[in-house]
Amino acid sequence: MKEKIAMSKIRRDAKGRVLRKGEDEMPDGRYRFRYTDHTGIRHAVYSWRLTAADKAPTSTKYCVPLREKEPQILKNLADNHIAPSLCVMTLNQSFEQYYQKRKSLKSSTRQNYIYLYNRFIKDDLGSKKISEIQYTDIRKAYCRLLDDKNISFGTLKILHTGINAVLNAAVINREIESNPAGQVMRNLRKEYNTVPRRRRALTSEERAVLLDFMETNIDYIRWKPLFEFLLMTGCRIGEALALAWDDYDSSKKILYIRKTLSYRKSDDGHYGIEVTAPKTEAGNRIIPVCDRLALLLSNLQMQGIKATYIFHTKDGHHILPSAVNRILRVIIDNYNTSDYRDERNLPKLPNISSHIFRHTFCRKLCEADINMKVIQTIMGHSDIRITMNIYAEVSEQKLTESFLAVQDKLLL
Repeated sequence: MKEKIAMSKIRRDAKGRVLRKGEDEMPDGRYRFRYTDHTGIRHAVYSWRLTAADKAPTSTKYCVPLREKEPQILKNLADNHIAPSLCVMTLNQSFEQYYQKRKSLKSSTRQNYIYLYNRFIKDDLGSKKISEIQYTDIRKAYCRLLDDKNISFGTLKILHTGINAVLNAAVINREIESNPAGQVMRNLRKEYNTVPRRRRALTSEERAVLLDFMETNIDYIRWKPLFEFLLMTGCRIGEALALAWDDYDSSKKILYIRKTLSYRKSDDGHYGIEVTAPKTEAGNRIIPVCDRLALLLSNLQMQGIKATYIFHTKDGHHILPSAVNRILRVIIDNYNTSDYRDERNLPKLPNISSHIFRHTFCRKLCEADINMKVIQTIMGHSDIRITMNIYAEVSEQKLTESFLAVQDKLLL
């Protein structure tokens, strides 16, 4: 009699497999696992597959097998952890809480994430519970930004980085089972067929005509020392504008890079100039000063005005990075439409920002076959892969020269 009762409790699916406690097969073919959490509330999870060996119907997307979901659920129950489906925090709440706690994050980086989130996501997806947000929700929100708001992939990447960190933290805290934003950017990049834009370095001729043209205008010539400095050091514009004379050791011919300048919204909501430590430890570095650069710095130091900073306004105050890029655009636009260029049959200059001087400097180091680790240190790259990517972009002329130098030896 006892054996018959035991046999009657054994449940099987349509394939004859024994179902475990809490498992059952639905009339539509899906499998269900039901459980009760420590608060007494019943929950259920579903899947078209019981095990990894099962195939899901062709009309459905990939789904995680039920028995791969169960171990985490049982672990949560054993830890008396709240079920992910019970997490009532919205994305807005999670985002705000996460960035309030991330005190180690650089202020300018945090403010950039907050600005982009508040502008593009807060009133769109932000009011939805994180436990209810799906991959398709994130994807649709990103597509709206790309198609309707016309934001660039670069801007979207920064926004995504800020959101992805919040959702990863939610997974670690077991507020959600998985990060719905995990693969969105990779798939969108394929869907929109985007290729990361390669920044082109200035050629020797382009550098020469830009600097020569600046000599023809009294309003432009005062910017020439800054542009020459950037071309000879590879500094980021914020690093150059934060340099004080105390950062230059003329006896040792060394520049100490240990600060960066930005104009941003601070934590108290006010905009202003902010001089902070570099974003990464690699940004703290020294740059050797060649004779030509030493002469440039000496000439700047002998100018009439006494100022704390190497590069400054006429009254000795900080220069804003945006002002440098603005005047650079004006100079290039005027050069491209000038009689100066037409009469000399000179090439047009591309529209660039001050960062192109840094990229050009790095390219010249790579073309000179300087050790890659040395280049990484001088540039302040935190990841050598950044240096390697630029190293791989050496000019066609250098590539041809290198190959021809060994071509005869290949036949030996």
